[in-house]
This record gives sequence, structure tokens and C-alpha cells, in this order.
Amino acid sequence: MSNDENIGVSPTFGKQMLAAVLRFFNPSYSYCEKCGMPWNHCKSKSVYTSERSGTFATCQECWDNSTLEQLKEYYTNVYLKQKASIAGTEYKMEHSLEHLLKCVEQEYARTHGS
Repeated sequence: MSNDENIGVSPTFGKQMLAAVLRFFNPSYSYCEKCGMPWNHCKSKSVYTSERSGTFATCQECWDNSTLEQLKEYYTNVYLKQKASIAGTEYKMEHSLEHLLKCVEQEYARTHGS
């Protein structure tokens, strides 16, 4: 039994609370779409969209413990945030959402053996 379980706190709740505290003290960092951990406190999982570029929406731990449908949702959310953040600027998205989701599917199959 873990220390969290001894005090009646689930490990997931404990991680969510830690993530909230770390995000408060690290406001300039974005974070994992699933667990909320800021990138300076976890390892991101990149999905490459070309030979030289990619994007990340989850940490490695959350990638490993998510379904394909969950991951598609997280990567869609990040794509839409990125697209909104460049609206009205000279920057353009380098790939479509459809392309990103295809890359997520391919990486999921590679890493999860499906």
C-alpha cells in the first residue's frame, strides 16, 4: 500500500494535486493534456509530423497509459490551441489536423504494438 493510499488519496488524485501546485509555481510552462504536469517536471512524448518537426500533448507516462481515442483527443486539443495562438500572425500551421492524427495513429501502433 502506498503512502497516498494510507491517507485515503488515490495516486491519480495525488498526481493531479502535485500537477496543480507545480503549474502554479511554473506559469510559463505548458503542460501534459492528460495529467497536467508542466513540461519542466516530466518527459514529453513527441509525435513527429515530418522528418524535422513534431508536437507533444502528453508526457511519456500518459502516452503509455492512454487509449488511441484519448490520445487523439489530447493531440486535437493541442493542435487547436496552437492554431488559435497564431491566429492573426504571419505564422501558419505546418500540417493539418488530419495529418497530425494520422501520425498519432502510426506512433500509437509503433509503441503499443497495435
